[in-house]
Amino acid sequence: MVLENIVRHVEEGLPPLEAAIKGSKEIMPTIISMTICLCCVFIPLIFMKGIIGYLLHEFSLTIAAAVLISGFVSLSLTPLLCSKFIPAKEKGKKQTRIEKFSHAINENMLKIYRPSLSWVLKQKKWVLMGGGASVLLTLFLLVKLPKDFLPWDDMGLIQGFTITVNGTSPYQMSAIQDAIGKIGIQNPNVHSMVTISPSNQDNQGVMYVILNPFKERKFAGYVALDLMRSMNVIPGVTVLLKPMPLINLQVGTTNSKADYQYTMQSFSEQDLFKYAPMMQKKMQASPFFHSVSSDLDIAQPQLFIEILRDKASMLGVTAQQIENALSLAYGEINLSPINEPLNQYYAIMEVLPKYYNDPSMLSQLWISSTTTKSLIPLSSIVKMKEGLGPLSINHFNGLPSATISFNTDAGIPLGQAMQEVARLSHETLPSSITGALQGSASVFQQSFQNLPYLIAVMLFIIYVILGILYESFFPPITVMSTLPPATLGGLITLMVLGIPLSLYAVVGLLLLLGIVLKNGIIMVDFANHKRETEGKNPDDAIYEACLIRFRPILMTTLSALMGAVPIAFGIGGMTAIARRPLGLVIVGGLIISQVLTLYLTPVVYIYIESLKQRLRTKTVKGS
Repeated sequence: MVLENIVRHVEEGLPPLEAAIKGSKEIMPTIISMTICLCCVFIPLIFMKGIIGYLLHEFSLTIAAAVLISGFVSLSLTPLLCSKFIPAKEKGKKQTRIEKFSHAINENMLKIYRPSLSWVLKQKKWVLMGGGASVLLTLFLLVKLPKDFLPWDDMGLIQGFTITVNGTSPYQMSAIQDAIGKIGIQNPNVHSMVTISPSNQDNQGVMYVILNPFKERKFAGYVALDLMRSMNVIPGVTVLLKPMPLINLQVGTTNSKADYQYTMQSFSEQDLFKYAPMMQKKMQASPFFHSVSSDLDIAQPQLFIEILRDKASMLGVTAQQIENALSLAYGEINLSPINEPLNQYYAIMEVLPKYYNDPSMLSQLWISSTTTKSLIPLSSIVKMKEGLGPLSINHFNGLPSATISFNTDAGIPLGQAMQEVARLSHETLPSSITGALQGSASVFQQSFQNLPYLIAVMLFIIYVILGILYESFFPPITVMSTLPPATLGGLITLMVLGIPLSLYAVVGLLLLLGIVLKNGIIMVDFANHKRETEGKNPDDAIYEACLIRFRPILMTTLSALMGAVPIAFGIGGMTAIARRPLGLVIVGGLIISQVLTLYLTPVVYIYIESLKQRLRTKTVKGS
């Protein structure tokens, strides 16, 4: 902008040195206002709470620092370079092809803008009503547009979980994992797989799927869906897959099998065992969710052993002997570590795998009597009974808990899914059970909870700073009239493309506000300059300011737009696709806001100056 203003004075016939001094001095208030306001735009990101606030803290401070340095350079180094390298205008010198081309584009666009601006200034009431409608529409879209957290990432890695029926032995689980691995490796998008069985529970396994290079395959989210369809063919086996996120925000009681978690807690384990499965079934039946699973497994087959103490005592067998026998037969007791120079090996005793298959095999265990030194069969001194019970009871914050993991169905934003979870929990859970979202869903709530208040503080600070710089609280209203059209443009882009308002989109909106804010500052500064130096009325001053500053407004807007185009198209590798909402908001918002602000801001300026004059007249009459 400094360069353009200096070039404009050179084109009008001033020497380069004089043009550099006059041009930079003329635009200095504009640069200062723009620099400070653009830094203030990042206040919501700097003070945002939660994990996302910490992640974006460095991002905001870096951009704010870069903007401050850029503002300093534009008022110091840029005029110096212009005075040395911009050639003086020579009469009769022919323009180059590039100069002719750019001059023709600028003149042709001015031929369209000049008469249309004159017509708009004659229809000020209708334009002002349209501006008010844009504010209402912006607020409506902010409320109604679906909210989401982070779009799908693609790290080239998929994490999977295998869940089988209760009572599945570790050896059978290993065979199932091998079968699933053979199915998955046949997918053309898969490079290799690693399966682990069992995981934290005997009837569950874990797998990691490494995908081919990004250019040779589908997006990781679609590959995960294809793999789930092909793997869920084994009876009694459920496979859940999710792409590994770039930012892992897992917070919960167990390793989550899906992107989002809902944790229930209660002092009463019985209430938790009763109502947690009911909540899980309702979520599985809801069209909002898929891949619903729970870490509460209360139907695990168990064998209850009751020691016949009188009979065992009479035969000289203690309870400790029975426990030791079972531990040595089926546990992982380290009998004697074997130490070598580089490694240490554990010596573990256990029964043969065939004795794991049937609980009746416990009758084959014999225990030595302490009195008769003979072997006593275990079946003669215990009573065995098969039943069902919880495999494990997880705790969260010291209380028994059950965590339901889920993914949102295709096209369902996280905000709507959270509302559905709240509705189902209100209908299902009693007062003795409390539930709360965990993981990414919890971070989503924390991050967006205070965002409206931070944005309000940001707008207030910008208004106060502009009021101080202009020494009046009326021009800031005109400058900030560019913000609703900018926000509206970004939200309309998301609505048309069917993209929810995610965290990346919010960052794009904040960047958009800072970029578009300069349009109003440029127009108001030059209109005020015309009024102070040439004594023009508000209508003529803003009209000339719009025409003179049309070129730098267009230049800066196109520069910002071109910079956001690669982001909007997802160019830049695997993780670039997740950042597309940021680029789309900037591109769409700049295109729509550019058209609206070029006509709305002059009208607002005229009305604000007229109101200012009326108040001043009333004050003079009153005194």
